[in-house]
Amino acid sequence: MPYCITLRSRTDKTITGWYDGTDSRWSTDHKRQKVFDTQRDAEPVCHQLRKLCPRNASVINIETPNAALAACESDSPQFWGGRELPRPYRQEREERLIQAAI
Repeated sequence: MPYCITLRSRTDKTITGWYDGTDSRWSTDHKRQKVFDTQRDAEPVCHQLRKLCPRNASVINIETPNAALAACESDSPQFWGGRELPRPYRQEREERLIQAAI
């Protein structure tokens, strides 16, 4: 089963980045995520990232890509096309979805 390393927001637990294996380490594009074959392969990298960023250690996780992407499906009011919407647009989209459901 494939695994990826995610960085989640401390406040609302949404994914803010994926480990991509480059020198910059993180990407906001889920298509650039580095996929590990096993959880055992991802553990040393995750440990190193937690060691480099101790303040964010609790929000750096190993997850399956499917579980990670489930948090940002395009039908979620918070996300659109895989990208997070700014808060005013998010509220507007939520209102439109509620009106469409009524």
